[in-house]
Amino acid sequence: MLKALQTLGLLLLMLPGTVSAEPVYGWVDEHGRTHFADRPDHDDAEPVTVDPVPPASTGPQHQERLERRARIRHMFERERQKAAAARAHAARQAAARDANCATAREHLQNLSRASAIYHVDADGERVYFSAQRRAAEIRRARETVDTWCR
Repeated sequence: MLKALQTLGLLLLMLPGTVSAEPVYGWVDEHGRTHFADRPDHDDAEPVTVDPVPPASTGPQHQERLERRARIRHMFERERQKAAAARAHAARQAAARDANCATAREHLQNLSRASAIYHVDADGERVYFSAQRRAAEIRRARETVDTWCR
């Protein structure tokens, strides 16, 4: 699909000036795909300037056209890389959130099921929680679950 969009972009650049006089809008969707249309059908659509390209030749204009194509290919590649990086970042964040959620749920479950809760002090001795401290720890654990498991 991306290849088709790249081809469409290149074809738009090669169309005669009368066709490119019509407005063209471009946007990148939530999947990182670039779209073009003659109407701004998407909230992020922005006008795209399409310069007319002279007919093919072997002179300096031909070289300019080749350089323009290379710049466009480079732009598409950068957009693709940015979108891939954004997807990878979102996946890492989702995995971390899921792991933190599972840990928080397990901690809450342990606190709720335990008959006595304690911590080990600096001397290595167990110090048991009072009923109030236990309730506070369970409340904190629930808040942590709410934070990570939205």
